[in-house]
Amino acid sequence: MTICPITKKFIFALDPKDSTVQSRNNCIIASVYVGRETKKTWEYFRPNFEFMDNCTKEETNPFAHLGIKPMIVCTECDMSATWHGLCCGGAAKIAKTPCHCCAILSDQLHVPNATPCNRWCAEQQVLDPTWKCYHHPFL
Repeated sequence: MTICPITKKFIFALDPKDSTVQSRNNCIIASVYVGRETKKTWEYFRPNFEFMDNCTKEETNPFAHLGIKPMIVCTECDMSATWHGLCCGGAAKIAKTPCHCCAILSDQLHVPNATPCNRWCAEQQVLDPTWKCYHHPFL
């Protein structure tokens, strides 16, 4: 349980009488760092990303003992923060896996798909036979 450093009471608790959180419908994790972004600062934020990832899986859900099912936890951050937090993605010339959404490798980025995707490119290829599709399925 998380305890308020000032009041020494539970911030989140199963019984609303014991909880000091403002809204019973919202749980907000906030981490703010003001300063230069370095590899060392990402070690400060890594536990947040690990917590969010653990919440999505039955076997690592930190709330399973309370009867709470796995849940999707998300965060808003810029692309660099996404790459660093997930430990995947980055500049195509530097990172081996440049995309955090798909499994493409950087040395395959320039290779068009043998079969165009049905969402956009199949129709385009009918209109223009030279059309090439580079779309990949998300993980």
